[in-house]
Amino acid sequence: MKTQAQKAFRSVRLGDGLATLFAVLLLAFLAGKLVAVRTPEHGDQAAYLELAVHLAAGEGFVTKTLSPFYPTKEITHPESIRQPLLPLLLSLSAGQDLSFFLRAKWWVWSLSALCLIVLYLSIRRVWGRQAAFLTVALLGLNPHFHTYASEVWCENLLILWTTAAGILIHEYFRSERRQPLGRPLGIAGAATALGYYTKASAAALGIAFGGVCLVRLVRSLLRRESNERIIRWSLAPLARFVLPFGLLLLPYVILNVVNTGTLLRNRDLQA
Repeated sequence: MKTQAQKAFRSVRLGDGLATLFAVLLLAFLAGKLVAVRTPEHGDQAAYLELAVHLAAGEGFVTKTLSPFYPTKEITHPESIRQPLLPLLLSLSAGQDLSFFLRAKWWVWSLSALCLIVLYLSIRRVWGRQAAFLTVALLGLNPHFHTYASEVWCENLLILWTTAAGILIHEYFRSERRQPLGRPLGIAGAATALGYYTKASAAALGIAFGGVCLVRLVRSLLRRESNERIIRWSLAPLARFVLPFGLLLLPYVILNVVNTGTLLRNRDLQA
Protein backbone atom coordinates (compact mmCIF):
# COMPACT_ATOMS: atom_id res chain seq x y z
CA MET A 1 0.00 0.00 0.00
CA LYS A 2 2.80 2.39 0.93
CA THR A 3 4.66 1.61 -2.29
CA GLN A 4 1.57 2.34 -4.40
CA ALA A 5 1.04 5.65 -2.59
CA GLN A 6 4.67 6.60 -3.18
CA LYS A 7 4.37 5.75 -6.88
CA ALA A 8 1.20 7.81 -7.18
CA PHE A 9 2.87 10.72 -5.39
CA ARG A 10 5.88 10.53 -7.71
CA SER A 11 3.55 10.41 -10.73
CA VAL A 12 1.74 13.54 -9.57
CA ARG A 13 5.02 15.34 -8.91
CA LEU A 14 6.36 14.29 -12.32
CA GLY A 15 3.21 15.48 -14.10
CA ASP A 16 3.18 18.81 -12.32
CA GLY A 17 6.91 19.16 -12.94
CA LEU A 18 6.46 18.60 -16.68
CA ALA A 19 3.60 21.10 -16.76
CA THR A 20 5.75 23.65 -14.91
CA LEU A 21 8.68 23.08 -17.27
CA PHE A 22 6.41 23.49 -20.30
CA ALA A 23 4.96 26.71 -18.88
CA VAL A 24 8.42 28.13 -18.10
CA LEU A 25 9.69 27.36 -21.62
CA LEU A 26 6.55 28.82 -23.16
CA LEU A 27 6.75 32.02 -21.11
CA ALA A 28 10.44 32.37 -21.96
CA PHE A 29 9.55 32.06 -25.64
CA LEU A 30 6.80 34.67 -25.27
CA ALA A 31 9.18 36.98 -23.41
CA GLY A 32 11.55 36.79 -26.37
CA LYS A 33 8.75 37.77 -28.73
CA LEU A 34 7.71 40.56 -26.38
CA VAL A 35 11.14 42.21 -26.31
CA ALA A 36 11.09 42.51 -30.11
CA VAL A 37 9.57 46.00 -30.09
CA ARG A 38 6.89 46.56 -32.71
CA THR A 39 5.09 49.74 -33.58
CA PRO A 40 2.20 50.42 -31.17
CA GLU A 41 0.11 51.54 -34.13
CA HIS A 42 -0.63 47.89 -34.91
CA GLY A 43 -4.29 47.04 -34.25
CA ASP A 44 -5.79 48.28 -30.99
CA GLN A 45 -2.43 48.69 -29.27
CA ALA A 46 -2.19 52.44 -29.86
CA ALA A 47 -5.73 52.97 -28.56
CA TYR A 48 -5.10 50.98 -25.36
CA LEU A 49 -1.88 52.91 -24.71
CA GLU A 50 -3.59 56.25 -25.35
CA LEU A 51 -6.47 55.36 -23.02
CA ALA A 52 -4.02 54.36 -20.28
CA VAL A 53 -2.12 57.64 -20.60
CA HIS A 54 -5.33 59.68 -20.33
CA LEU A 55 -6.45 57.65 -17.29
CA ALA A 56 -3.07 58.15 -15.59
CA ALA A 57 -3.33 61.90 -16.21
CA GLY A 58 -6.76 62.01 -14.58
CA GLU A 59 -8.52 62.92 -17.83
CA GLY A 60 -10.92 59.97 -17.75
CA PHE A 61 -11.64 57.18 -20.20
CA VAL A 62 -11.15 59.32 -23.31
CA THR A 63 -9.41 58.97 -26.66
CA LYS A 64 -8.98 60.56 -30.07
CA THR A 65 -9.59 57.29 -31.88
CA LEU A 66 -12.39 57.33 -34.43
CA SER A 67 -15.76 55.97 -33.29
CA PRO A 68 -19.39 55.91 -34.49
CA PHE A 69 -20.27 58.53 -31.86
CA TYR A 70 -17.34 60.92 -32.42
CA PRO A 71 -16.03 60.70 -36.02
CA THR A 72 -13.11 63.09 -35.49
CA LYS A 73 -9.51 63.02 -34.31
CA GLU A 74 -9.34 66.71 -33.45
CA ILE A 75 -10.39 66.49 -29.79
CA THR A 76 -10.53 63.84 -27.09
CA HIS A 77 -13.89 62.22 -26.43
CA PRO A 78 -15.28 59.34 -24.34
CA GLU A 79 -14.11 56.01 -25.75
CA SER A 80 -17.00 54.24 -27.45
CA ILE A 81 -15.57 50.89 -28.57
CA ARG A 82 -12.92 49.43 -26.25
CA GLN A 83 -13.51 48.25 -22.70
CA PRO A 84 -11.81 49.93 -19.72
CA LEU A 85 -10.20 47.16 -17.62
CA LEU A 86 -6.95 46.67 -19.56
CA PRO A 87 -6.29 50.44 -19.97
CA LEU A 88 -6.97 50.86 -16.25
CA LEU A 89 -4.33 48.25 -15.39
CA LEU A 90 -1.87 49.76 -17.86
CA SER A 91 -2.42 53.23 -16.38
CA LEU A 92 -0.59 52.09 -13.23
CA SER A 93 2.69 52.38 -15.15
CA ALA A 94 1.67 54.77 -17.94
CA GLY A 95 4.03 57.41 -19.28
CA GLN A 96 4.71 59.54 -22.33
CA ASP A 97 7.99 57.78 -23.20
CA LEU A 98 8.47 54.84 -25.56
CA SER A 99 9.45 52.59 -22.65
CA PHE A 100 5.79 52.63 -21.57
CA PHE A 101 5.03 50.50 -24.63
CA LEU A 102 7.47 47.85 -23.37
CA ARG A 103 6.09 48.06 -19.83
CA ALA A 104 2.57 47.62 -21.18
CA LYS A 105 3.68 44.52 -23.06
CA TRP A 106 5.16 43.12 -19.84
CA TRP A 107 1.81 43.74 -18.15
CA VAL A 108 0.07 41.67 -20.80
CA TRP A 109 2.75 38.97 -20.62
CA SER A 110 2.24 38.71 -16.84
CA LEU A 111 -1.53 38.45 -17.26
CA SER A 112 -1.00 35.70 -19.86
CA ALA A 113 1.21 33.81 -17.40
CA LEU A 114 -1.48 34.16 -14.74
CA CYS A 115 -4.02 32.87 -17.27
CA LEU A 116 -1.97 29.68 -17.82
CA ILE A 117 -1.59 29.11 -14.08
CA VAL A 118 -5.28 29.60 -13.30
CA LEU A 119 -6.28 27.44 -16.26
CA TYR A 120 -4.01 24.58 -15.20
CA LEU A 121 -4.99 24.64 -11.51
CA SER A 122 -8.71 24.97 -12.23
CA ILE A 123 -8.89 22.16 -14.77
CA ARG A 124 -6.67 19.89 -12.68
CA ARG A 125 -9.04 20.32 -9.74
CA VAL A 126 -12.11 19.37 -11.79
CA TRP A 127 -10.95 16.97 -14.51
CA GLY A 128 -7.50 15.86 -13.42
CA ARG A 129 -3.85 16.52 -14.17
CA GLN A 130 -3.75 15.04 -17.68
CA ALA A 131 -6.70 17.12 -18.89
CA ALA A 132 -5.14 20.23 -17.34
CA PHE A 133 -1.79 19.63 -19.01
CA LEU A 134 -3.39 18.92 -22.40
CA THR A 135 -5.52 22.08 -22.19
CA VAL A 136 -2.60 24.32 -21.24
CA ALA A 137 -0.45 22.73 -23.94
CA LEU A 138 -3.08 23.30 -26.65
CA LEU A 139 -3.53 26.92 -25.55
CA GLY A 140 0.18 27.51 -25.18
CA LEU A 141 0.93 26.17 -28.67
CA ASN A 142 -1.75 28.35 -30.26
CA PRO A 143 -0.13 31.13 -32.35
CA HIS A 144 -2.97 33.51 -31.49
CA PHE A 145 -2.13 33.11 -27.80
CA HIS A 146 1.49 33.96 -28.62
CA THR A 147 0.42 37.14 -30.40
CA TYR A 148 -1.94 38.26 -27.66
CA ALA A 149 0.67 37.52 -24.97
CA SER A 150 3.44 39.54 -26.59
CA GLU A 151 1.50 42.63 -27.67
CA VAL A 152 -0.92 45.03 -25.98
CA TRP A 153 -4.19 43.15 -26.45
CA CYS A 154 -6.95 42.21 -24.00
CA GLU A 155 -7.78 38.70 -25.26
CA ASN A 156 -5.65 36.71 -22.81
CA LEU A 157 -7.10 38.66 -19.89
CA LEU A 158 -10.52 37.74 -21.27
CA ILE A 159 -9.52 34.05 -21.25
CA LEU A 160 -8.62 34.40 -17.57
CA TRP A 161 -12.05 35.72 -16.54
CA THR A 162 -14.15 33.45 -18.75
CA THR A 163 -12.19 30.36 -17.67
CA ALA A 164 -12.73 31.21 -14.02
CA ALA A 165 -16.45 31.85 -14.59
CA GLY A 166 -16.91 28.69 -16.66
CA ILE A 167 -15.21 26.45 -14.08
CA LEU A 168 -17.32 27.96 -11.27
CA ILE A 169 -20.54 27.41 -13.21
CA HIS A 170 -19.48 23.81 -13.77
CA GLU A 171 -18.82 23.47 -10.03
CA TYR A 172 -22.35 24.64 -9.31
CA PHE A 173 -23.94 22.13 -11.70
CA ARG A 174 -21.83 19.34 -10.19
CA SER A 175 -22.97 20.19 -6.66
CA GLU A 176 -26.63 21.07 -7.15
CA ARG A 177 -27.94 17.49 -7.04
CA ARG A 178 -26.36 16.95 -3.63
CA GLN A 179 -26.26 20.39 -2.04
CA PRO A 180 -26.60 23.45 -4.28
CA LEU A 181 -23.87 25.98 -3.56
CA GLY A 182 -24.70 29.60 -4.23
CA ARG A 183 -21.20 30.99 -3.82
CA PRO A 184 -19.71 29.60 -7.08
CA LEU A 185 -22.47 31.26 -9.10
CA GLY A 186 -22.00 34.59 -7.34
CA ILE A 187 -18.26 34.55 -8.05
CA ALA A 188 -18.95 33.41 -11.63
CA GLY A 189 -21.27 36.38 -12.13
CA ALA A 190 -18.58 38.74 -10.81
CA ALA A 191 -15.92 37.12 -13.05
CA THR A 192 -18.22 37.46 -16.08
CA ALA A 193 -18.70 41.15 -15.29
CA LEU A 194 -14.92 41.62 -15.13
CA GLY A 195 -14.73 39.76 -18.42
CA TYR A 196 -17.21 42.24 -19.88
CA TYR A 197 -15.06 45.10 -18.58
CA THR A 198 -12.23 43.44 -20.53
CA LYS A 199 -14.11 42.73 -23.77
CA ALA A 200 -17.82 42.89 -24.50
CA SER A 201 -17.96 39.40 -26.00
CA ALA A 202 -17.73 38.00 -22.45
CA ALA A 203 -21.45 38.73 -22.23
CA ALA A 204 -21.97 35.57 -24.32
CA LEU A 205 -21.17 33.47 -21.23
CA GLY A 206 -23.83 35.25 -19.18
CA ILE A 207 -26.33 34.94 -22.02
CA ALA A 208 -25.63 31.20 -22.30
CA PHE A 209 -26.13 30.66 -18.56
CA GLY A 210 -29.32 32.71 -18.63
CA GLY A 211 -30.52 30.58 -21.54
CA VAL A 212 -29.97 27.39 -19.51
CA CYS A 213 -32.00 28.84 -16.62
CA LEU A 214 -34.75 29.89 -19.03
CA VAL A 215 -34.95 26.39 -20.55
CA ARG A 216 -35.22 24.93 -17.05
CA LEU A 217 -37.96 27.39 -16.17
CA VAL A 218 -40.01 26.58 -19.29
CA ARG A 219 -39.59 22.84 -18.68
CA SER A 220 -40.72 23.20 -15.06
CA LEU A 221 -43.76 25.24 -16.09
CA LEU A 222 -44.75 22.71 -18.75
CA ARG A 223 -44.46 19.91 -16.21
CA ARG A 224 -46.42 21.99 -13.68
CA GLU A 225 -43.82 21.49 -11.01
CA SER A 226 -44.09 23.09 -7.57
CA ASN A 227 -43.14 26.71 -7.01
CA GLU A 228 -40.39 25.59 -4.64
CA ARG A 229 -38.77 23.47 -7.35
CA ILE A 230 -39.08 26.25 -9.94
CA ILE A 231 -37.37 28.69 -7.60
CA ARG A 232 -34.64 26.22 -6.61
CA TRP A 233 -33.71 24.97 -10.08
CA SER A 234 -34.36 28.02 -12.27
CA LEU A 235 -34.87 31.37 -10.58
CA ALA A 236 -32.47 31.08 -7.62
CA PRO A 237 -29.41 30.15 -9.75
CA LEU A 238 -30.19 32.97 -12.17
CA ALA A 239 -30.53 35.47 -9.32
CA ARG A 240 -27.25 34.36 -7.73
CA PHE A 241 -25.45 34.91 -11.03
CA VAL A 242 -27.17 38.10 -12.16
CA LEU A 243 -27.00 40.03 -8.87
CA PRO A 244 -23.19 40.42 -8.64
CA PHE A 245 -22.96 40.74 -12.42
CA GLY A 246 -25.46 43.60 -12.43
CA LEU A 247 -24.00 45.36 -9.39
CA LEU A 248 -20.50 45.36 -10.87
CA LEU A 249 -21.77 46.50 -14.26
CA LEU A 250 -23.99 49.30 -12.89
CA PRO A 251 -21.25 52.01 -12.71
CA TYR A 252 -20.28 51.20 -16.29
CA VAL A 253 -23.87 51.52 -17.51
CA ILE A 254 -24.32 54.86 -15.71
CA LEU A 255 -21.07 56.18 -17.21
CA ASN A 256 -22.17 55.11 -20.68
CA VAL A 257 -25.55 56.80 -20.39
CA VAL A 258 -23.93 60.04 -19.20
CA ASN A 259 -21.22 60.06 -21.88
CA THR A 260 -22.92 58.61 -24.96
CA GLY A 261 -26.62 58.18 -24.20
CA THR A 262 -26.38 54.40 -24.68
CA LEU A 263 -26.52 51.65 -22.08
CA LEU A 264 -23.50 49.62 -23.18
CA ARG A 265 -21.65 52.13 -25.35
CA ASN A 266 -20.17 49.56 -27.74
CA ARG A 267 -21.02 49.33 -31.43
CA ASP A 268 -21.82 45.66 -30.91
CA LEU A 269 -20.93 42.77 -28.62
CA GLN A 270 -17.81 41.97 -30.63
CA ALA A 271 -16.15 45.37 -30.18
